[in-house]
Amino acid sequence: MTCTLSEMVNYIALSFLRGESSISPQWVAQNWIQLWVKGANRRHQIAERYWLRCYRMTLERCRADGLTVQDLLQMVESGNFFSFNAYGSSRLKRGHRRLQNLKSYQRYFPNSSLEIRRMIRRMIDQPVHEWVPGYVSQQTRYPRVGLAPHLNSNEKNSHTLILYVIPSPFGFDWSSPRGLLTSTINYLVPGKRHYIGHVAVELRKNGKAEVATGVTGETNTQVLRELTVGRQGFSFLFKTFRGRVEKSADVLADLALHGQKRKLGYMVFDLTPEQYQRGCEFLALWFNQGQFRKYGLWQNPLRDEGAGCVSFGIAVLEKCGVLTSEMRQSWCRELKVSSRWLGPSLGHPPVGFLNLVRRICFTTEGLSWSQRGEASQGIQFWDPDLIYSWIVNQPHQTHAKNLKGIILKV
Repeated sequence: MTCTLSEMVNYIALSFLRGESSISPQWVAQNWIQLWVKGANRRHQIAERYWLRCYRMTLERCRADGLTVQDLLQMVESGNFFSFNAYGSSRLKRGHRRLQNLKSYQRYFPNSSLEIRRMIRRMIDQPVHEWVPGYVSQQTRYPRVGLAPHLNSNEKNSHTLILYVIPSPFGFDWSSPRGLLTSTINYLVPGKRHYIGHVAVELRKNGKAEVATGVTGETNTQVLRELTVGRQGFSFLFKTFRGRVEKSADVLADLALHGQKRKLGYMVFDLTPEQYQRGCEFLALWFNQGQFRKYGLWQNPLRDEGAGCVSFGIAVLEKCGVLTSEMRQSWCRELKVSSRWLGPSLGHPPVGFLNLVRRICFTTEGLSWSQRGEASQGIQFWDPDLIYSWIVNQPHQTHAKNLKGIILKV
């Protein structure tokens, strides 16, 4: 029979006060050992719960920084609960290191794998995003001017996809590092929001908008920090940043502003009901999986890598089956960036900011991204300026000032 420490002390005290001598040393020793084991088990349970809590909080932080449902499923299927693909994201790399630190303590909790598996399963079953911001509700104020035509069409059984393109204010020169540095003048234009351009999509059914959305990221401050303090050079071209969904009201207001006072291009695609359904299903699945949280220049949404604002729009076109080979060739850019322009995050020496500016502006190095036979890293991406130029060069109709677009039959 076991007892608590207070019960055992009270029992011994009463026995001595009564003059009883029935307490044996063996009984005291046995109860002390049982109490010590019970306390040790209790401390072990507390430590295990704290460790699991740290794991859950780290994983939730990683989810907010871009970890997707596919990544969680791979962790469950492989049985490796402490490793995932960081996709070049500095935030995800930080979360990966924290998980590796937690892994070093797992040997003290050999029965924790089952609880971790259940924890990840619960995260998978709980959507990270309900895909509400992109839907056009009755409360959303739809602009009367500044967007593609047929705003109030009552045509029944019509399904339409519209790709909106906002070019950069003065164009971006991607031909060389010097051209890219010169293009930073776009960031000095007051009142501008999309310094390197932007893309948004709209889906209309029976003449009424049902979806208007896009993705954007927290890039400007991060890029400046990597260039200056981080000494990363042009490594930001290959990095992944934190992304977010644009609300339908914000997207429509922004597009109307550019259509009235700045520049805006659009392409209208008449879809079949099956194509329209495929586009809606792709958007719902992609957002509910949290893919929008990974934002960057090189990501391909169709490979579950996240997306940039332009690649997101292109993925919708491709899912709806309206992207042609001519569009692929005309809208895409490809660069081969020499390793001398890349920093430590990609395994290369640091690139100081002042040294980078000196090499770009005052030496012939700044005239090309790489030389023949030089070690380099390739990147492909969609350019909103190329898309806008392609639209302008097509037979188009002008709906409002600064608004140019084309209507394509599929």
